[in-house]
Amino acid sequence: WSRTDGFVHPSIAVQPDPPRTESIHVCSSHAGFGVNPMAFYVVADRLALPAIEGGSPDQARMVYRPWQTDRPLRPDGCGIPAPEPGEGDEPPLGPERMALLLAPSLACDAGGIRLGYGGGWFDRLRADPAWAAVPTLAVLPSACRLPALPRDPWDIPLQGWLDETGLHWF
Repeated sequence: WSRTDGFVHPSIAVQPDPPRTESIHVCSSHAGFGVNPMAFYVVADRLALPAIEGGSPDQARMVYRPWQTDRPLRPDGCGIPAPEPGEGDEPPLGPERMALLLAPSLACDAGGIRLGYGGGWFDRLRADPAWAAVPTLAVLPSACRLPALPRDPWDIPLQGWLDETGLHWF
């Protein structure tokens, strides 16, 4: 997690290579919203972070790039620290390479509807059925869980949430 000018980094994704489900690894990170460090339960040991790329605002998109903790992050198209493109202009990772997406959220309701930070990046990413099939968890403080939120036609319910009390599946 990183915080720049009041924005929380869009997410962290898990990149299985090969897929692993026999063990769970724990990565500890400050969540950036005023709670104690949270433990992120991850079912793989490779991480990918999002980056906003593209020229004009109508062409910009969120992509995922592999990341290792010893690699620097540079401001992306929104000024948020993100991994740089891979060597040899390696293409961004596709949804088939992801085991789990973690989406920072302002709120999440009992039906899995998420209120994000207003950029629409997850809505546009998850409009693609292949990305919508990747399990996605809201990351938020437990006080931000609500019974119901307004739902727009483009909202795709999440599969669970992660808060300071742990991991929860719908």
